Amino acid sequence: MRLKGKFYKDGRFWLAEVPLLDAMTQGRTRRELFEMVVDLVETLANRPGFSAHVYPGNDGDFELGTSDA
Repeated sequence: MRLKGKFYKDGRFWLAEVPLLDAMTQGRTRRELFEMVVDLVETLANRPGFSAHVYPGNDGDFELGTSDA
């Protein structure tokens, strides 16, 4: 499954939102931000063996891939 998201910088923090999940998270760096997105989705799924991966795109877009269909 692939979900689309947006990320942007606001002051000292990077923010990411996944509209389909009505979820948002933040990080101090882009790298930390994408780690937080993965943690957010894996926590929401709350299923053993579930994993998520972030694929950064251009112009503040990213895709989130999951191991679950």
